[in-house]
Amino acid sequence: MQEIHYEPNSWTTYSDLPCNNFFVKDFNFDGLEDFAIVWDQGGVEKLYEYYLQDKNGNFSALASFPLQHGILAENIDVTNKTITTQSIIGCCHVNINKYKLNSNTTWDISSEQQELKKK
Repeated sequence: MQEIHYEPNSWTTYSDLPCNNFFVKDFNFDGLEDFAIVWDQGGVEKLYEYYLQDKNGNFSALASFPLQHGILAENIDVTNKTITTQSIIGCCHVNINKYKLNSNTTWDISSEQQELKKK
């Protein structure tokens, strides 16, 4: 058992936090389950705080994780050790960010904008 200090941005109280804002996945490709929990939802998208598990089973929020206080890492490619996120910008564009874990545990980040397809 571990006590975690969690302090969301000022948008809510702890009792208002729904369980559907809590995700368990291996976000840093080390074979250990980590978790993400909503940190802020004041804008268009929810922002998450990520707690990564170490080999001793302890969780901590690392500032070096590139999505810390960012959007949810939903598209995870374990084979290529990449996370891809998408966020809408204005009326007509989507921003696609790709985070690739290097062998030295640093992250390469690339970004591109695409036009939203009209239906």
